[in-house]
Formats: sequence, structure tokens, C-alpha cells
Amino acid sequence: MKTISIRFDDYLANWITSSAQKNRITISQAIRDVLYEKMQHGQIIISQIKINKTKPFVPSQHYRSEIGYIIFTAKLLEGFVLATNEHGSELKNVAFQVTENMLEQLHLNNNKNKEQQFCVNIEPELYNWLSQEAIRLQVRIIPLIRKIIEEMALKELNVTNSQLHSTQRVGIEHQIIACKLLEILVNKTVDDATNIIEDARSKTKNVLLKLFPEQKVSLACN
Repeated sequence: MKTISIRFDDYLANWITSSAQKNRITISQAIRDVLYEKMQHGQIIISQIKINKTKPFVPSQHYRSEIGYIIFTAKLLEGFVLATNEHGSELKNVAFQVTENMLEQLHLNNNKNKEQQFCVNIEPELYNWLSQEAIRLQVRIIPLIRKIIEEMALKELNVTNSQLHSTQRVGIEHQIIACKLLEILVNKTVDDATNIIEDARSKTKNVLLKLFPEQKVSLACN
């Protein structure tokens, strides 16, 4: 086995981690599986290997709307708890800490590192193929591996992004119901409801603008 260390941007690292968890294999195995699949197709076409970073997938309007409803529900619930419970601030802090701990366990906390580093064990046959392809394409092995992983991730993410499955539609439907029900509850039970709702909406728009800085964001939960 040849052990190499490779860094991935957050969105690629999270895709790899998610794939490994879904298939109940190690991260190293998940990366090897992608490389082996690529090797089965023979030589890598030169046009596919441009060292310039591939632009990440563009989320659909459905995806952005779903994220908007989720964030708005969380921000509105936060405002509701703060306004109606004398220990609201403490409850909020506990919830945030529990969330941080869960994200750490799932390796999904993107606030601390812009990149994640993995150590990958590669069998001699696979490593030799990668070395030969790197020499042929006049690139280094690490950028070559990163490019292959990125190509596979973008392909899968674009397919997922283009198909709104029935289960996803059910999830979105119930998320909207929860969002609207909470908004009605806040209006019925909190004196300063208008300001709380507008504050939650403003915070949601700010988060969406950070997530999609190059896209015009319209908040569906108006």
C-alpha cells in the first residue's frame, strides 16, 4: 500500500465523508472506489484534466427555497423561545452547543477549516496507473486525484440536484407546513410578533447570501 495525504475543499470533503458513511466504508476506501471506477474506463482524456478549479455545482431554485424555509424556521423558533421563555437565552445556548457537538461528530463543521486533509492508502496497481496518467498528462498525482474525485462528486451532485424525488417533495411540503404553522403561532402568542418574524427573515436572507453569494436570493417564506 502507498499512503498519500491529500487536502480537499469542504464541499468535496463532505461529499467523500457522506459517501463513506452511506456505504459503511472508510474514507480511504471511498476514495479508492472512485479511482478504481475511473481506472476501468482506461486513459483519462486530456480535456477532462484542466488544473483550473472546476466551478462547484449551481444549486437549483428548489434547493435554495428548501434551505430558506429550514433556516427561517430555525431563526423564527429561536426568536419565539427568546421572547416567551425567561430562560430562553440559556436554552438557545444549549441548543447551539449540542448542534456544534453533533456537527463535530459528523465531520460537518465547516466553520473552522476551509480544507480537510485525508490520508489514503492506495494499492500498487492503482498507484502505478495514477503515476503513469500523471506523467502522460504532465500533472502531479495529488491534483490528478483531486480532479477525479471532484469530477465524480459534481456528476453525482448535479444528478441529485436535477431530480426532485417524491420523498424530497414530501420533506419540503412538511418543512413549509412547519414554517407556516410556527409563523401563525408566533403571531397568535407573542406581542412583538411582527418584529420577531422580520428579524428571523432578515437573518435568513443574510445566511442565504453567504451560502449563495453569486446568486440573487429571494426568500420564499414571505
